[in-house]
Amino acid sequence: MLGPRGVGKTTLTLVTRSKEMLYIPADNPLVAPFKLWDICEAAFRAGYDGRYIDELHYAREWAVHLKALYDAFPGKSDLGHRQQQCIA
Repeated sequence: MLGPRGVGKTTLTLVTRSKEMLYIPADNPLVAPFKLWDICEAAFRAGYDGRYIDELHYAREWAVHLKALYDAFPGKSDLGHRQQQCIA
């Protein structure tokens, strides 16, 4: 999802997401030490159908991790927002 700062992209995501989608705030200091692959793999194995990754550009090597997850878990939703492009 693209848009200017402060228009409610995160709020819209949190209000409209389904319970099967995990919300990951990549800019949160508690999330930062973990690899995106590890977080998402655990979420998929726990039964989540997909995830919303807020502030994706903060995640280290995010493009490599999303590509690997896309290949390893076909059919799962990849939604990263508040970055240069939307991953779908």
